[in-house]
Amino acid sequence: MSDYFKIPLRQRLEVFHHNGKKCLGGEWFDGRKQWHWIPKSLSATGCWDGRVFNIGGNACRWCSDLSGYFRNLTEVKKIIQLRHTGWYVDCDQNETTRGLVLQLAGRKPRFMAACSDPWNDNSAIVAQSLFGDSEPCARSADRLAECFADGCREDALNQTAEYRIAQLRDEIAQTRERIQELIGGIRQSQLAPPVCDEMRASIRRLRAECQATIARIARIQAHPEILVCR
Repeated sequence: MSDYFKIPLRQRLEVFHHNGKKCLGGEWFDGRKQWHWIPKSLSATGCWDGRVFNIGGNACRWCSDLSGYFRNLTEVKKIIQLRHTGWYVDCDQNETTRGLVLQLAGRKPRFMAACSDPWNDNSAIVAQSLFGDSEPCARSADRLAECFADGCREDALNQTAEYRIAQLRDEIAQTRERIQELIGGIRQSQLAPPVCDEMRASIRRLRAECQATIARIARIQAHPEILVCR
């Protein structure tokens, strides 16, 4: 991790005067309303996403360059005891997120809770609050990771449900077209009555399939988790 205090003072001052307080990357307040800042320009690739979003009751922002903004990064499992190695963010259980404790540059220890971005290196979701001790920060970070994972799985499940429902609706449309073709064939044909009876039986089966598919869609809409039940 990069050390803020190893950056030459002249460079820090130049960045401070160039950016001004309103354009700096940090802007965090501790319990004593003390203002902390980390200049954006100290990292060439650093980026704080300006949008604030909520995860588990925490106001959060996404940071794409942890090493450029924080003095140190520690995984939660190295600070407190855990019964897991991460939280699954997908229904197939391929990717996980984990809690992180981020230390701000400064003589007095200040920590921020975060959870790793499973798809981008050196990136994380960072809660907008400060801690003076690493242990409560670690517990908050683990909870943040759990809530973030829950949201990711729910979103993935909803997308899977929408895709499957669209497929089923296409199947219904195709079946109904086949039913109309059979009905038209019966009306226009000179087939023997037994053959027409067989075609009418096929129509009844196809209509039953449509009804079953409609019921399947309703169940998915009510309980999308049935698509990933193991």
